[in-house]
Amino acid sequence: ISSIVFTTKTAANVVYTIDLGGQPVLKDQTGQALLVGNVWKVSDSTLCQLLTLAGTKATACPAKS
Repeated sequence: ISSIVFTTKTAANVVYTIDLGGQPVLKDQTGQALLVGNVWKVSDSTLCQLLTLAGTKATACPAKS
């Protein structure tokens, strides 16, 4: 994670890079994180965005029109 901007006490916008085998494969991606209990988690919309980039269709993710 290279940047975090808190939008509320329980939500944040993040900029992150995903590494594979120690090499960056997705640089400077944007997404959201949510505080659930005492743990920060990736938001559903950010997870769905990543799955779409990977070419995967998850039934839990809304279809884009």
